[in-house]
Amino acid sequence: MQRGDPFGPPSFASQSQNKFVLNYKLIIMRNFRLFLAVFLAACTFASCQEEIIKDAIVLDSSSSDDLIQVLESGETRGSSITFTTSGAWTSEIKSVAPRTKASPDWISLKPDHGNAAGDYTVDVVLSENETYSDRAAEIIIKSGDKSITMDITQKASPFVPVTAVKLSASSLALTEGDVARLTATVEPADATDKTVVWSSDSPEIAEVDQEGNVTAKSEGEAVITAVSGDVSGTCTVVVSKRIIPVTSVTVIPEYVELTEGDSKALMVRIQPSDATDKTVVWSSDAPEIVEVSDGGRITAMSEGTAVVTASSGDVSGTCTVVVSKPYIPVSSVKINLPSLELTQGEVVSLTVTVEPANATDKTVVWRSDDSDVASVDQEGNVTAVSQGNTVITAECGDMSATCVVTVFPAELHYVDEYGIDHGPGILISTYSYGDIVWAPVNCGYHATDYKYGKLYQWGRKYGQGYDGSDAIAPVIAEGGVTLAEGQDPDNANTYFKGAGNDWLGESDDKLWNSGTEDAPVKTENDPCPDGWRVPTYNELKSIQSRKSSWTTNDEGQNGYWFTDSNDPSQTFFMPAAGLISGASWKAGKPDDRGSDGYYWSSKPYNNGAANMQSISKYSVSGSSSYRCYGYSVRCVKE
Repeated sequence: MQRGDPFGPPSFASQSQNKFVLNYKLIIMRNFRLFLAVFLAACTFASCQEEIIKDAIVLDSSSSDDLIQVLESGETRGSSITFTTSGAWTSEIKSVAPRTKASPDWISLKPDHGNAAGDYTVDVVLSENETYSDRAAEIIIKSGDKSITMDITQKASPFVPVTAVKLSASSLALTEGDVARLTATVEPADATDKTVVWSSDSPEIAEVDQEGNVTAKSEGEAVITAVSGDVSGTCTVVVSKRIIPVTSVTVIPEYVELTEGDSKALMVRIQPSDATDKTVVWSSDAPEIVEVSDGGRITAMSEGTAVVTASSGDVSGTCTVVVSKPYIPVSSVKINLPSLELTQGEVVSLTVTVEPANATDKTVVWRSDDSDVASVDQEGNVTAVSQGNTVITAECGDMSATCVVTVFPAELHYVDEYGIDHGPGILISTYSYGDIVWAPVNCGYHATDYKYGKLYQWGRKYGQGYDGSDAIAPVIAEGGVTLAEGQDPDNANTYFKGAGNDWLGESDDKLWNSGTEDAPVKTENDPCPDGWRVPTYNELKSIQSRKSSWTTNDEGQNGYWFTDSNDPSQTFFMPAAGLISGASWKAGKPDDRGSDGYYWSSKPYNNGAANMQSISKYSVSGSSSYRCYGYSVRCVKE
């Protein structure tokens, strides 16, 4: 890695293109069959070779050689062009009028360029011409100011007309609402265009879609026609009326509680809604308890339970009616605790007393004024959610009681990927970005194996361990992989060399932060434990003024202490963990360990880079670097 300009373009060795000596062979692979066999029998090998293989040609600055080839529509290989160059060469394919597409997609060269002098054989590869018109292209091979041109014409596919369209049925008898499927067989089987267009002469009676599905709409007769080319087939559809029976009767409501003397109108839902006969007959199995009118109005006569039935045809629905004595209201509601102090995550059960004991309805409904602070279920179980205050209310009838709940925050500890609890984190107050809680150790830290933490390629969920002072050396693999490959746990200890500046085949700026710099949102690719995330670039910069002088900690690591200005006990150490760069792999051993450290932020810089913070004995500063490099991550609390 070049520290001064990490984003400078790569340099390539220039290649001389002073001369272009072209020796080519045009091998025409046309399907002449019988003609070719006769031709080969009539000529000697030497004379045929003169027809298809040309001697070496040295072109001057103005010369060009035009070669023309006509191919059948189904041929997929054109010519093989063999030539020798003294330098690099390129190729170009152009469409020939009437086609206007600059680079036709039906023809290609393999290979399409060369980076050095040498002998080359280039295959002209075609796709099958499934159109009905000829198509042509011009191939140009260039080296310096020399070129050769080859014209390729591919013939059109032969046209085979449709001679017959046969339907799977000549007549259909349907009932309103029925759907039947017609299929059309187009002859001959090898007809060029077998597209079928369906139509109905009376779509209000029977309509048809372009898949041949016939839907009976109303009583009558219609003719369905399938047309392909100039040929058609027909089917006569006769539609008859449908008698729609009642399939279900639902009484609404299906359960009622009444007091003696009360009345209530019941409703009924009949399915289907377009049933032919929806006449309803009402009845009660205990009219001394509940009477029902012809219109479905029920009257509570005496205490007890009765079943009211609504019948339509052979189908019925019911309503259970419970009749009670006159209503006794609730006079008071009391909660056992007037107030609660809870810690986030704590659950406490409240109980309620309803008076009088013989109240008709003693159902209690619980609610919270702010369920984001504390929630309550209908059993009175209160759950502390987040810091703040709220009121829990128990309601019964027209009476209610309350409990004031205060929730205090619980400390979120940094529990690493090994299940080790490193404590609650370190709070560093900043002027611009408020209080930020930093993890006590680098992401991937292990006391014996990875005391510097692991190194992460930007945007990857898994870090890599390295040899030297660490226990395991990573696997080094070529970059340009897919996101799924990069985030696969099986590839956790694989370091992907950069494809350009990124380890990904295609850059993704939202790998560690799907939100914004001011409102970051942790993604599933974030390597930090639950409740923690990769810091933003602004958060990294905010602690630069909180650094100590360059020092060595008790573990023998060089780096800086970062300390809260208000509380000296809130301090954490960032070691110079080194890096793994794309320039020197060194079998997985990190560079500059003990002298430099690099810490990723979640902010992208451009398609091949991301923002980070570097530390050395001379400074702590913000910068940017290639995403394929392996750097440290220090998590912050969400």
